[in-house]
Amino acid sequence: QNKKQLFSCTLLSLFVVYEMSLAELEEQFEKAVSLNNVSAPQSTKIYQNILSSSSQSSGAVDAANGDEDSLNALKERSIYELAEIYSRSSQIESLRQLFVDVRPFFGGISKAKTGKILRTLIDKTSRIAGIDYAVLISLCADCIAWCKREKRTFLKQQIECRLCEYYLLARRYEEALKLCNRLVFQVKKL
Repeated sequence: QNKKQLFSCTLLSLFVVYEMSLAELEEQFEKAVSLNNVSAPQSTKIYQNILSSSSQSSGAVDAANGDEDSLNALKERSIYELAEIYSRSSQIESLRQLFVDVRPFFGGISKAKTGKILRTLIDKTSRIAGIDYAVLISLCADCIAWCKREKRTFLKQQIECRLCEYYLLARRYEEALKLCNRLVFQVKKL
């Protein structure tokens, strides 16, 4: 019994240590794209595996060859594909979790790329038919809090503009006006 458990633990640790090469990850990505319309749960798992792969491990990526940029581009495409699947199937909580799950990835890419990904995720979330504006407001507020912690002022202001729009659509005019006034004041300071 103990040998069986030890073998299971060893096998599991070997699985965790093993990282796929970039070519294998690209192959997995293509497989996931082909499964998007056939089996969304399977393709979702593949995209999540791609996102969780690290460039730190020995077999995964060789930064000297520029593979790290390729891996980051692959992860970015995986984020967009996941967001598309979640928005098509109206999985709001999964989208909300995706916002949180991709934050560690933002540390390794440029601030401009981070902004583009976050704005795209917010757009895909807002396209869900019949979504409650309160969800979008809380999502934007969460992103703004993250931007403050990470000192991403320009991105914070962009998301605050989007938040202002959602306040207006939700008929929360007083909050929208306060936020707009604060944004105007910040822009004038520049």
